[in-house]
Amino acid sequence: MTNSKDFQTLLETAKQGDVEAQYELGNRYTDGIDVDKDLNKAAQWYFKAAEQGHADAQYKLGFRLFHGKGVPRSPKEAVKWYTKAAEQGHIKAQFNLGSCYLCGDGVPKNQDEAFKWFFQAAKQGDAEAKNKIFYDMTRAEALKWFAEKGDANAQYKLGECYFYGIGVEKNADEAVRWYKKAAELGSDKAQYELGNCFLIGIGVEKNTNEAVNYYLKAAELGNDKAQYELGNCFLIGNVVEKNEEKAFYWYEKSADQNNADALERLGDCYTFGWGVKKNRKKGLQLYIEADEQGKENLRDKMTKLDEMPRSIMSLFFYTPYSINNIGV
Repeated sequence: MTNSKDFQTLLETAKQGDVEAQYELGNRYTDGIDVDKDLNKAAQWYFKAAEQGHADAQYKLGFRLFHGKGVPRSPKEAVKWYTKAAEQGHIKAQFNLGSCYLCGDGVPKNQDEAFKWFFQAAKQGDAEAKNKIFYDMTRAEALKWFAEKGDANAQYKLGECYFYGIGVEKNADEAVRWYKKAAELGSDKAQYELGNCFLIGIGVEKNTNEAVNYYLKAAELGNDKAQYELGNCFLIGNVVEKNEEKAFYWYEKSADQNNADALERLGDCYTFGWGVKKNRKKGLQLYIEADEQGKENLRDKMTKLDEMPRSIMSLFFYTPYSINNIGV
């Protein structure tokens, strides 16, 4: 490829020590703009700009060193340059540096350092870093920072932290407070958890009407757990008027999302004729599907169904449900 006049001018400027020209040359050699692509030369120019403190060049040099692009692979050297860029506020460098500390690439594993850099990147809006904090690290102090700024997902996760004592002391009242904030912003998971809290009376005064209201809100947003519990409410009739047809409706919604508990209960509906015409063959098929989704003891249940007189089947298997995962 013939170098353009513009490229020659850029090259001369870079040779005179202009940091922006050096960085731009690194980009040109990387992308093959006005010159043949050459990752080794790209790394050389990034190195010159990085030595002068250019944050983007430091990040790109670190990236090439980490992956061995145009230079021998060296995670340890990559961490050195990621650190220099991260300390200048470079978001991608902060995230990559956090990943290095999390996995022990180029540095010893260090959860605290990983969190530190993920948090810095997340505060600047990096979605991947937020996910690392919310799901891989679950650090309450970071969640609180985002929760107080109105992030519904962070509010829900912070509620979980207080509910189960993850990184903080268990506090049901605080859990409910954050669940409510998230629920008001449309978090179906928070609405479901509030349904559990109001049903049992954890962190709030027991209120079955409120429990059903929150289950209904979450169920209408597609939450399979809430759909299942709402089905239980209608089937048992202890917190709302018994309605087997509505119970069947919500079990079916939940089962459509492969909820194992709902698949089993839907099997019961077909087996015993709760809200739908009896169909033992369909019930058996649903039990098998629930078993495949990990529901325990179903094969034993299917065997007993075959051996048991039909007149007492529903009495034997129709047992009140219990809320799962209550940890306070």
